[in-house]
This record gives sequence, structure tokens and C-alpha cells, in this order.
Amino acid sequence: GSDWPTVGVVPPLLGIYAAVTREDLRGQPEGGWLAQQCVSRAQALRGYTADAAFAAFKEASLGQIADGFLADFVAFDRDILDEQSVPDRDIWQSAVLATYSGGEPAWQHA
Repeated sequence: GSDWPTVGVVPPLLGIYAAVTREDLRGQPEGGWLAQQCVSRAQALRGYTADAAFAAFKEASLGQIADGFLADFVAFDRDILDEQSVPDRDIWQSAVLATYSGGEPAWQHA
């Protein structure tokens, strides 16, 4: 999740990109705004999963893929945690291939 005040909703992949780079989609400011506040990809993803579940008091059933959890997750066309194959600038451009709810397919890309 994010405490970034916005009008509307920030797409999660854009939020992860911004947390990792601290740059806008034009790459500005170069090196990132307050670059010392950049987080790793794993930390950014955790902010949208386990940490968000904790903030909602649902950490016992949401936020991770594990026995006894609801298994709500998405599958992307690339591994956004792999810094070798996915440059920072491409994180937000990842495509969702499928969405699962309760471990069952809820939506799949045609």
C-alpha cells in the first residue's frame, strides 16, 4: 500500500516502480527524489502484500502464498523481482496474465 495522497488510484505496478526508483515515468528527477528513501523490489512488493495485509489486520489469511492463506495473487508476464532481466524502468510495464482468488483463476488474459 501507499500513503501517497492522490486523486484516484495508483496502479500497484506504478507504485512499486516509484518506490524502487523514486522517479516519475520520464525518469525524473534523475537518480530519484530523496533517493536514500528508495526500497528494494522485494520491500516494495511486500508493501503491497504482507505489509498491506498486516495494516488491514488480515495477516493471518492474506498477504502471502502459504498453507491456510486465501491464495489471492496475480501472474505477470515477467519476474519483476529479477533485476537482471527486468530493468527498473520496465517494472510498471509488466502485463497481468492472470488473477487468482482463493487459488482459483478469476481472470486470464485472452
